[in-house]
Amino acid sequence: MLTIQTVKRGTPLLVRQWSQSVVAAGGGFTSNSLVIASRLVQVLQTKSYYPKIKYLLPLLGSGINAARVPLLDTFVVGAATNVNFVNADFSQATGLTGDGATKYLDLLVSPLTLGTIAGVGFWNMAVITGGDYRCGATNGGESLRYVVDLRTISERFSWGASSNQVISGNPAIAAHYYGQQANTSSRILYRNAISVGSNTNTDSNSPVSNTMFLMAGDIGGSPGSWATGACGLFYMTDGSLSDGDIADFHSTLSSYLMAPTGRI
Repeated sequence: MLTIQTVKRGTPLLVRQWSQSVVAAGGGFTSNSLVIASRLVQVLQTKSYYPKIKYLLPLLGSGINAARVPLLDTFVVGAATNVNFVNADFSQATGLTGDGATKYLDLLVSPLTLGTIAGVGFWNMAVITGGDYRCGATNGGESLRYVVDLRTISERFSWGASSNQVISGNPAIAAHYYGQQANTSSRILYRNAISVGSNTNTDSNSPVSNTMFLMAGDIGGSPGSWATGACGLFYMTDGSLSDGDIADFHSTLSSYLMAPTGRI
């Protein structure tokens, strides 16, 4: 049974709007969903980099219909489209769990919406041998890749031609990953706010228009699956975060979202 919380006076406008969207989507709340969301928003809105965060899916609330509603949605796309997830696949404490085959969220935002300068991040909560954990979109032949793609043999980030992707050479782990293309010749992949690889080849390809998938990759309109495992959050930025911004954002997400939900 879903718990519906009362929105208290003083709750940030963004959180009030989010709560209304959750209810409209058919979702509910755990006992502390609104408290966690409010504290996170109150802290984020004090940060100089806050305007650079364009979309944030916190995976808060009760039931899959709550999980698919973004807390920050400057693109005004609304709730992500659910493909095959059921309520049992999500809890606020454990995040969203995929099956490695058929389940994903269509985030309704394309790389073209973000542009050639962009950043994408998610908190991967589990890694299994042979797993492939990705979010993003590519063209049909995957020659253009706009993805964070984690594998048990490597950590990868692409924002353009696949030949220009960042490949760290390290096996992926359960961690917070963020890939950013700050300009056409600078793309970096961060793990827990520490750079694990970069690529400086010039790349100004026009991004693809098919929408980005979470817990899968949108490969020209068809899903490339995410291995069995869980995701704790997802977000997109305008690509202009400094190393200091990234470190602070990591700390803020850890302290005000991941820790209170019990995910770390």
